[in-house]
Amino acid sequence: MKQALIISFLLFFALNIFAQINDDYEDELKPFEFENGIYYMLDSPVNIRSQPNLKGTVVGKLGLHDEIEIIENIGNIQELKGVTQNWYKIKFNDITGYIWGGYISASSIKSSLDKIDTDYYIYYRISFIDPEGLPAVYLKDIFIYNNNIRLTVPEDNDSYYRPWRDVYGAFSESGNTPGKYSGYLYLFNDTNYEHCDEFQLKLDEIIYVGKNGR
Repeated sequence: MKQALIISFLLFFALNIFAQINDDYEDELKPFEFENGIYYMLDSPVNIRSQPNLKGTVVGKLGLHDEIEIIENIGNIQELKGVTQNWYKIKFNDITGYIWGGYISASSIKSSLDKIDTDYYIYYRISFIDPEGLPAVYLKDIFIYNNNIRLTVPEDNDSYYRPWRDVYGAFSESGNTPGKYSGYLYLFNDTNYEHCDEFQLKLDEIIYVGKNGR
């Protein structure tokens, strides 16, 4: 009986320590913050509200690819759809209001992918900044559109387009540019995974590197 009580106490103690460590790590995570400037919408439709919260009156709507200007970071952090982001005061045409930052793309590119004649739009959002200061981008945060239809990028080996490497964790500090981080996304164009389109994802732009063989 005494031994069982000791084991129960030790287990309870260990679980509390683990929970504390996990909470401390989550406390260190912080949402990526946009600077004032021009950005694009990666989802549609998005309501522009009169206040920086979901209770604000809808004063306008934004569509996919729409260009907005961020004029102020409100800092009202909110988690929606598994993404934590601030609310921002924005200007769109003659409308000024507030939107949640999870609908804003960190960068964008329009490109014709290898062997495909139609144009593709690629956007991505940054989920958060980790304790080491690296941006985190998951597959769910990459938005690829063709004719305004979002393409899924599954991880299975039979998909026509798939990442050669998950962008999450691929971000690293550029050797000659401290504080500038980038990662790479490879989209394969054949089932043998021999040819792909390579994109470099930076905090402020997406660059189409070119066509590569593997």
